[in-house]
Amino acid sequence: MESRLAYNRLRPAVAAVYVVCLAVMVWISLVPSPPHLPGLFGWDKLQHAGAYGVLTLLGGLAVRYDRRAAWLGSAAVAVAVGGLMEILQGTCTLHRTADWLDLTADAVGALAVVAVALLTVARVRRSAQ
Repeated sequence: MESRLAYNRLRPAVAAVYVVCLAVMVWISLVPSPPHLPGLFGWDKLQHAGAYGVLTLLGGLAVRYDRRAAWLGSAAVAVAVGGLMEILQGTCTLHRTADWLDLTADAVGALAVVAVALLTVARVRRSAQ
């Protein structure tokens, strides 16, 4: 019971971090020259999977970490945002192009987080019984 109360107190903070991450992702997606990271972290598809995985994680935690619909909805929103960013890059910018493999990487990152979250929730429920 105490852990649920603590979680409920943290949800507004998690939601605020979600909004900040979303704003940063939109900015990075639309600037002419986004920052480049060295090494493996510089791989574009890994950046997409990681970013949209984090967005899905924060969304699921901000809504209800113990509900399947929260995780699936959070992933759907993340992938929709990714799709919108690709459309905007392809139509509204002169310096960026749409890459549908980026959207695939977004979906892979989001769904990986959903899979881990749902497995974790199921395991916690089994151990509580």
